[in-house]
Amino acid sequence: MPSLRAAAVILALALAASACSRNEAARTRHDLGATGKDLAGAAHQAAANPGWARAGAALRRVGRDIGAGARTGAAKAELAAHQGARTTRAETHRLAGGAPRAAHETRRANAG
Repeated sequence: MPSLRAAAVILALALAASACSRNEAARTRHDLGATGKDLAGAAHQAAANPGWARAGAALRRVGRDIGAGARTGAAKAELAAHQGARTTRAETHRLAGGAPRAAHETRRANAG
């Protein structure tokens, strides 16, 4: 009968362990649920906080300012590129202005 007594002790310990496990699982579920509610409440408070709203508005203003600065810089760069192209074209025509006349005179001198 010692094995029957050992089996009963083992069964009693197993039942006690399973009861603890259920209790611990229930407590853990409760703690997780409470934590989730706490986090949801904190997120709601942060979303409703005027400081967060001001920070968001400030970030939007900074983004608009950066965008405006980028557009202004791009417009200035485009203008400078067009001015550079006009200057280069004018200088090229100025330098080449005598070339057609010289070629014509050379042809006439060689022909005659």
